Amino acid sequence: AYNGFNLDYQVDQLHKMLNSKTGKHYPITNQRPLIEQRLKEGFTLYDFEKAIDYLIQHQQEISLNDLIVHLPDYLNKINSN
Repeated sequence: AYNGFNLDYQVDQLHKMLNSKTGKHYPITNQRPLIEQRLKEGFTLYDFEKAIDYLIQHQQEISLNDLIVHLPDYLNKINSN
């Protein structure tokens, strides 16, 4: 049942966004619980998008696991500039 916070939809949108922006195909099966946890903590797809854009802009290789684990750190770097 949809409760206003559809995790599957948000995870799928993040997956599509990441693949589209990087031109790669990231498997997310193993990271799905971590992504869902970040979303439950209050992070948004927009937060993930800002971090992905930041990493692309700085020509850094994107590891999905690092993106999820270090999302708050990336957002702090973005917001401090």
